[in-house]
Amino acid sequence: MIEIPGDHNLPIYIAIGVMVVQWGYVEEFISDYVLLLYHKCDGKNSKTCRKGGMPRSQFNRKLAFLNEIFLESHILDKYRDEGLSLICRAKEFSKNRDAIIYSAILFLKPDFLQLSKHQYDD
Repeated sequence: MIEIPGDHNLPIYIAIGVMVVQWGYVEEFISDYVLLLYHKCDGKNSKTCRKGGMPRSQFNRKLAFLNEIFLESHILDKYRDEGLSLICRAKEFSKNRDAIIYSAILFLKPDFLQLSKHQYDD
């Protein structure tokens, strides 16, 4: 770990680093789920895969595939609620991660963090 003498912001740097590592685990878990359900639960015939093959990138496309499989595959009936819940949690974590990673820190004190992120309307 890099020590920054007298830097009171070190806890936020550590927290962001932990979040980045945890995000890597989430992405790997989702990718493993996609691969498993693609091969073992007839994912090849899903609408998502017929449009563009197995989702290999784009987190939201992977979640759309998983959502479709959990809703339509009878093999997964007893896991449906848990699977859909995990997808919702992954979406929420993705939003929180994006809010932190793609924002600029405007103001930082030991007990307060203010972020800024530009929102562009099409």
